[in-house]
Amino acid sequence: MPNAAPPLPRAARRRVTDPASPSVHRSTPPFVPTSSAQPAAPWRWRRRIGAGSATYQATPPGPLGDDGGLVVIARQQPVNLPCLTCGRAALTWRAVLELPAPFPRTLPGHGSGCSRNHAASTVPTRWDAVAQVLHHAAAQLREDREPSLWHEQLAEQRTREADRAQWLAGQPSPARQLALRLWIDDGLTVTDTEIIVEAVLADRSHAARGRSVAGTP
Repeated sequence: MPNAAPPLPRAARRRVTDPASPSVHRSTPPFVPTSSAQPAAPWRWRRRIGAGSATYQATPPGPLGDDGGLVVIARQQPVNLPCLTCGRAALTWRAVLELPAPFPRTLPGHGSGCSRNHAASTVPTRWDAVAQVLHHAAAQLREDREPSLWHEQLAEQRTREADRAQWLAGQPSPARQLALRLWIDDGLTVTDTEIIVEAVLADRSHAARGRSVAGTP
């Protein structure tokens, strides 16, 4: 099983309708992105305040963690299936990826493993992998046996989120942080976002050069 890879501060506003903890059971197996290979993450686990003694969280390495993403894991009743990472012990931990606003609070699906690190290795930790999971979720909604208007609306939402995540995967930190702030209160398309971000960053760069020249003796 390849290591799963790869949005404002963690205090950013979350969607109140999204699931908040990996303790809620889901029967859907985890979707592992095809572009997920990466070295094992140096996980630094800390207790999840107010979520029980067997729930922990850690910041993913790289841009997704810098943007406010969190991997949250919780102990579960042992599942008599081989670990998705090592293939040996039973599954005793479940993991979910929490995304920054305005993305859904938790990424659809979950990961499992025989240890905290092995469970964490089955959830995406890169923006491009997040995009793949969201596209997969949209496709599943459209393939439902009893499609409804709700299915299509949510599928469209997941597709927009996937496009945004894919765009973030190719951007430097200043562009990602600005885009995430713009998206919280505005339904900008990726194209409009790119135009605005480029203009704002160019203006900032020009202002910084002006201050540098003004300060030259």
